[in-house]
Amino acid sequence: KDTTSADVDYTTYEYKDVGVSLKITPQISQDRFVRLNIFQEVTRLIETEGTSKGYPTTYKRTAQTTVIVKDSNTVVIGGLIGDDTTNIGYQVPCLGDIPLLGYLFKSSSTRGEKTNLFIFLTPHIIENPEEAKKVYQEKKEEIDRIKEDVIKMYNRQPNKIPKPKGN
Repeated sequence: KDTTSADVDYTTYEYKDVGVSLKITPQISQDRFVRLNIFQEVTRLIETEGTSKGYPTTYKRTAQTTVIVKDSNTVVIGGLIGDDTTNIGYQVPCLGDIPLLGYLFKSSSTRGEKTNLFIFLTPHIIENPEEAKKVYQEKKEEIDRIKEDVIKMYNRQPNKIPKPKGN
C-alpha cells in the first residue's frame, strides 16, 4: 500500500502465506465411521504484467468437502486443477525494435502447465495412549526411512544435528 504524507512516500507490505494448506475436522461415530470436514487451499504468486509498481499478486484455489469413511479405510480427494499458460517473448536488443525487419530478430513461445492435486486420507481411530505411542513410533520410523531414501537418491550426507545435553 502506498501512502503519501507531507511530501514523503512510503510503502507498507502485507505478508501472505503461499503454498498448500489442508484443514481437516474429524468427527467419530459410535460404529467407527469418521466424518471428515476438509478444506484445501493452494495459494501461489503469479507474474502479472502491467501491475502498478510491480507488486506481487497471489492466486488462490480452494475446495471444501465432507466425506464419511470407515476407520482405517482410504479416501481420495481431487479437484484442485490448475491450467496455466505463459507467453514468453525474446528479442535481440535494438534490432528487435526496427519496424518491419524487427520481426526477424524476435521470437515468442507459449508454455502450458497443467496440475491436479490429489489427497489420500486414511483416518485411524486411536483409543488409548499405548496405541498412540505405537502409531507415533511407526510413523517416525517411516519418516526416517524416507529421509534415508532421499539422501541416497541425491547422494548427500545428512546434516548432523547435535543432540541436546542432559537427555
